[in-house]
Parts: sequence; C-alpha cells; structure tokens
Amino acid sequence: SILLIFFLRAGCTETTKESSSDSESDSVDDGKDVENDKGEDVSDADEETGSSLPIVEEPVTFTAWTFSREEFANLGIRDYNDVTAHKELAKRTGVHIEWILPPLGQEAENYNIMIASGNYPDIINAPYLMYPGGYDRAIDDGVHLDLTDLIKEYIPNYYKFVNSDPEIRREVVTDSGRISVIYNLQGVPDEGGGAGPVVRGDWLEELELDIPKTYDDWYEMLVAFRDKKNVEAPMYLFRTGVNTFNIMLSGFNVAKGFMQVDGEVKYGPIEEGYREYVELMHKWYSEGLIDRDFYTRMDGFFPPTELTTTGRTGAWWEFGSMLTLRTIQAEDPNYRLQPVPHPTKNEGDPIHVGNRPFYNRGSATAITTNCEQPEIVAKWINYLFSEEGSLLANYGVEGETFKFNDDGKPEFIIPEGTTPQDFMSQHIMMTEPFIFDTERNYVTLDEAAIEGHKMWSVPDGSYDMPPVTTTSEEETEFAQIMGDIETYVDEMTVKFIIGDEPLENYDAFIERIKSMNIDRAIEIQQGALERYNRR
Repeated sequence: SILLIFFLRAGCTETTKESSSDSESDSVDDGKDVENDKGEDVSDADEETGSSLPIVEEPVTFTAWTFSREEFANLGIRDYNDVTAHKELAKRTGVHIEWILPPLGQEAENYNIMIASGNYPDIINAPYLMYPGGYDRAIDDGVHLDLTDLIKEYIPNYYKFVNSDPEIRREVVTDSGRISVIYNLQGVPDEGGGAGPVVRGDWLEELELDIPKTYDDWYEMLVAFRDKKNVEAPMYLFRTGVNTFNIMLSGFNVAKGFMQVDGEVKYGPIEEGYREYVELMHKWYSEGLIDRDFYTRMDGFFPPTELTTTGRTGAWWEFGSMLTLRTIQAEDPNYRLQPVPHPTKNEGDPIHVGNRPFYNRGSATAITTNCEQPEIVAKWINYLFSEEGSLLANYGVEGETFKFNDDGKPEFIIPEGTTPQDFMSQHIMMTEPFIFDTERNYVTLDEAAIEGHKMWSVPDGSYDMPPVTTTSEEETEFAQIMGDIETYVDEMTVKFIIGDEPLENYDAFIERIKSMNIDRAIEIQQGALERYNRR
C-alpha cells in the first residue's frame, strides 16, 4: 500500500544517513538539507508511534483555526471533534482541540484579519492559503514558530521522511531552508490524473467512433456529434477559453500561466503553442463545434449540469470523482461517460505540461508563537506521521470504519445508503498533517474514473513550475503586474475564439502583453525558481 511504501522509505532513511559521508550532511539550518547535523538517528522514540501514548500525563487543550467543510451542516457535524478519527485521536493522545472555523466562503478574509490582529490560536491549519510574503516572512513576523530544530526532537517521523529525498525537502522547506509549517504529504508522489477530458461514450459506440487521441480525431468526433446527433454544443469550453488545468491546451505543450523549460521560465500565452490553440478553438467555434455561450456561463467552476446531463453537449473536462454523479443525474438511461486522453497534434506526442509529481498536497499546519506548549503540539503531529496515526487519519477506527481485507489492505465499512463522500466526511481526516494514502480515494471512483485517472496521468509535468515562493516585496510587484495581464489575456483569448477580435491582431496581442511588463514578472518567477532549486 501507499502507507507501507512511506514507512519503508522513512525506515530506510536512518540507515542511509548514518552511512553518508560528512560532505553529505549539511543541515536544514544552513538552507541545504533537512538532516541531522551529526548524521545520527534523530530520535530514540518508539518506531511505531514516535512517542508513548498518551503523550501527556494530564489532558490538555489547544486552539486550532482551519477551514470547515460545506457538507458538515447537512451531516449534523458541528466541528472536527464530531469526526470519528479526531475523537479517537483525542482519546489516544490526551490532546483536545478547540476548533475555530470561519464562515464558508470567508476563509481568506478571516485568515487575514486573524493575522493582522495578532490574536492567533495555538495552531493554524490553512489549506491552500499562503502567508503574505511567504513562510519565511511568517517566521520573521513572529507569527509562526521556526520548527527547524523542533522537528528533529519532537516530530522525528516527519523529519525522517522529508530527509529521504531531495525533492521532498525542496517542497517543504522555505527559500532560506527553514521549516515554518508541517505539510500534509503523500507517501508516493501524486502524478495527477484527477481531471481530464470526457466524452459521451454511448455516442461514440452509436456512431462507431474510436476514442479520440489527436486534435484531428476530436474534430471528426465533434463534427459527427453536430451532424449526426444534432447536438446543440458538441463541446463545452471553460468560460475563459482555457481550463485551469490546461486541459485541451496541454497538447501544444504550453500552459495558461507560467512554465519552465530546462530551468528557463516562460509565460504560456506569449508562446507559439498558445497561438496554435487559440486558432484551433476559433476554427471549431466558427463551425459550431463549441458551446456558443461558453464565455457567459459564470455559474461556478464545474461544467454546467444543464449541458452535461441533458444531451446538449457531448465533450467537456471533468473530475474523475464526478463521473458517477453525472450518470445519476443524466436524463438518458443509455448515458455513459468515457474518459479520453489529453489530445495531441500527432498520436504519441509527449505532453510536458500537467501532472508534475509532488508529495506536498498544499495543506500546511503552523504552530504559532502564541502556543505555550509547542513541544506537545509537535508530539501530537508526530503521532499522525506514525504508521498507527496515519492509519487512523486515513481510515478511522478498525472494526468501526474499516477492516483489513485478505491482502492486508484497509477497506472502508460503508453502511448501505451512505455515499462514500459523506462517509469520509464523517469519519476520516482530509487536510490535517499526516501521510495521505491516495488509494483511499478509489472508494469514491467507479471503473470509468479509475480508467480516466490512468489516461490523464500521461503528461509528465516536466514543464510545470514547482511550488516556488516570492518575497513580500516581489509578491506586491508581481501581483500588480499580473492582475492586469491575466485579465487582459482572459478577455482577448475569448475574443479571438469567438471572432470578436481578428486573428490578424494576434501579434499586437503579444506586444501588448510585453508592454505590460511581463518580462519583469518572468524575472521574478525566474528568481523564485532558482531559489527553489537551491533549497
């Protein structure tokens, strides 16, 4: 299993590092390597849990700020103390958490107000929110504790894992080489594949069409949908003309935003591949192969249900986890969604944009300077990075929420009538600091979604930007530049596709972007990339 791979990796680290030469034992303190500066085992703690349980002699309470979940209200869950894994964690460790949950949709605003007030809780778990100016700044501003030395003694399970691979280290340390937060990590790198293009598989079968692999195949399919099925909108396109995940664009090996090729940062919309994409989408739109009103559909991030489940469109991008729901919602009893590969210009062409493998899932947990007992919080986190703690976080309580199958792998015990999504919300952890087992997500996927995950994982991500950070000064300048550029690019991309702006003006479009100081934005990203690579 994924968890077994993680603990084998972490266990091997000790032997590897003890045999390393002195020249390989730079430590995180000088910004080079997350490693014991003596090349020794980082802790005498128990190998199974990293600490004896409970971790305190008397129960103790800490405060923690984090996001709520939209489904909690419908499930009667007040906060995370009603979640099975958290109830069990408190019982095992003796550590109780008082949760501070901002209103849904107001998380970023609430976070900024909290930081500005100086009234921090003991713990901040901020999924996908970055401290203004980066995590080095969070330490320097006196908000986050510097955990660089603390993890060596009190979070050895995490310490060993991040020390096991240089790429993991780059993903978790700051540009200065410090540990400001503890991340939710994966035991093996995620290779993407959670979203990609889908088409009406029942229509392919009816029209005797093969699964499309190239843009020419897509053109043939969409024409058949238009002419033989009389479909209103053969393909749905995201409202800005380019999906956030670069779906449909990636076959031209450019990104909607910044990318790097052999260490050189580039901005996708001024590259030739972006022009080729826009010209192709314009051709398809002009021939009635794309939803005529795609740019007016502002009703959310997901493809609109009124198109995808009613037969009004036959091709769009989708999350694998949504395929079953779409089928349930569909009006046609023959409705069947077929995941298809990311299209390329020629069959078999490599795709370098998308699916960069990563260990860091983006959710970060900080211990703040207001915490009076950070060592206890650290031990609490360390337990979640043990084999026993990670099993609890991922699957809950044995015999109650999961059992081991004949292969020795954990399987959920989901009551009849309960959806996998609701079950997971009620019983297990999501963004807290632990080793995330990606295999657990397969319970929410049908066979088509699993097939899609494999297809959509083909791009190698070698052109993707890693999770770089800018300084506070760079961040302000960068935001000022890119705010205007991104708005302009989105507007002009749509205008070119629908024909409101002649394609003859494309060179002027590129020159306008350059005049808006894109070179300076690229320079900022280049510096951030070089700092990241030096971590």
